[in-house]
Amino acid sequence: MVAGKRTAERGGALYIVLIAIILLAALTWAVSKSSEQQTNMSSSVQIDNQISRMTAQAALLAGALQQMVANGEDPLQLPTNLSTVRPGDTGWDTAPNNYKIYHPYGGGVKYMASTGSGTASDTTNLATNFQISPGSIVKGVGATDTVPDILFLAVVNSASACQRINTLLGVPTTLPVLSNAAYTNLFVTVPPVATTLSVAGGTCTSGCDNVARSCVQNTSGNAWGYYQVLLPQ
Repeated sequence: MVAGKRTAERGGALYIVLIAIILLAALTWAVSKSSEQQTNMSSSVQIDNQISRMTAQAALLAGALQQMVANGEDPLQLPTNLSTVRPGDTGWDTAPNNYKIYHPYGGGVKYMASTGSGTASDTTNLATNFQISPGSIVKGVGATDTVPDILFLAVVNSASACQRINTLLGVPTTLPVLSNAAYTNLFVTVPPVATTLSVAGGTCTSGCDNVARSCVQNTSGNAWGYYQVLLPQ
C-alpha cells in the first residue's frame, strides 16, 4: 500500500516536472520571438528614417533650385551653369557663387553624401553617393523632353530597400529597369553622365516615363539607385 502510494507520488512529481519544462520552453520561445520582433521593428524604423533623410535632402535641393529661380536665375540656364562644388573643393569660395547649390551665396544647402546618421545603431547606409545630374531628362516629366531636367541621384544598397522606398513614395514596387549603361552613367560615374530616361530610347524598360521619382535597378539586377527630378523643365 505504501509502495503504491510512493509510486503515485513519483508519477505526480514527474508530471509536474514535465509541465514545468513545457512552460519554460514556451516562455523561452515567447521571449525569443518578442526579441526578434523588436529587432525587426527597430531595423524597419532605421530603414524608414534613412529613406526620410534621403528624400528630405532631395526636397531641400529642389527648394534651393526654386529659390535660385525666384532670385532671378534663368531656369533654362541652370542645367548648364549649376555648380555642385562642395565645401573644401577647389573653387568653393571663388566668385561668382550664385550658381553653387551648396554655397551660402547660392543654394545654401548643407552637403550630404549618404543616409546613415553615424550613430552606433544606424551606421549601415541605405543610400550613398548622393549626386546631382544637371543635364539629364526623364521623359514626360517636364514641359518638354528637350530641355534638361535636374536630377537628384543616390545609390541604394539592396532590392528590398529599393522596394521600400517605392512603397513609401506610393509608386509601384515592381522596380523599373535601366539599361546597364544608363545605370552606370547616372549612379556610378562621377560626375554623372547626362542621360535621358525613356522607354522608347531603350534606357528604361518600363516605369520611368512620366515618373518624377523612383527607385530603379540595372538590367543585371545587382545594382539599385534612386532618382528624383528636382527641377522639371
